[in-house]
Amino acid sequence: MFASCISDLLNQGVRCVIECNQRLASLFARSFPSAHVHGAARDGNREWLTAFRDIDAQVAMGSLPALLRTSEQNFPAHTGYLHADPLRIKKWRDRLSLDAGQSHTNGLSWRGGTTKTRSGLRSIELKMLEPLIALPGAKCINLQRGAKHELDSVQRAPGMQVLAYDKIGDDIEETAALIQALDCVVTVDNTIAHLVGALGKRGMLMLEHHADWRWLTDRSTSPWYPSLTLCRQDKPGDWKTVLDAVASMLH
Repeated sequence: MFASCISDLLNQGVRCVIECNQRLASLFARSFPSAHVHGAARDGNREWLTAFRDIDAQVAMGSLPALLRTSEQNFPAHTGYLHADPLRIKKWRDRLSLDAGQSHTNGLSWRGGTTKTRSGLRSIELKMLEPLIALPGAKCINLQRGAKHELDSVQRAPGMQVLAYDKIGDDIEETAALIQALDCVVTVDNTIAHLVGALGKRGMLMLEHHADWRWLTDRSTSPWYPSLTLCRQDKPGDWKTVLDAVASMLH
């Protein structure tokens, strides 16, 4: 989310050295080609910085919005600031054309967070999503990590099928390419939601009643991610109205 500010700096002619999680390094390097991107392990090692002795200033990426997003007018109406690997996207489009045929392809993710970050409130039971999976003319593509047991249960129901590709969630680059090859993504508040928004892909984000601060309140759009439609609970625990709204939009 905060990486949306990097382009602002680059467009101002600032020479940027970006340190990020190793899993994001190749995606960031492709997306911000004029910056130097270093994928760092979480071991505190800073020896790599010796190659950049002329750095004038350092700022945490999460602090950039305090400088560059001071009002809603400062948010760019972007169509995606992260860019998946074109060759991987083509590979997925070719594979989906074989596996899903002419069906509309909807990515699906239904769990988010940890116990400390309110996973129980943010997540939905896969069984509740069966009406979305059974929509005519569409095929659902699993984007949820570690979901094999759940998928086995839902795929035993008549007319239910979710295409699943092993270990996609372990590779950010592969996940980004698959998302870009889909028609739409339906997700709860998790990593997938941020990837969809940063890639500029059409998505529907299912939010709990008291959603995280970044999604603001009383609105169906996000200044961070213009391609996302926010579908909120009318009252705590009420996923039915959210699912009805998503089903209507998918129709």
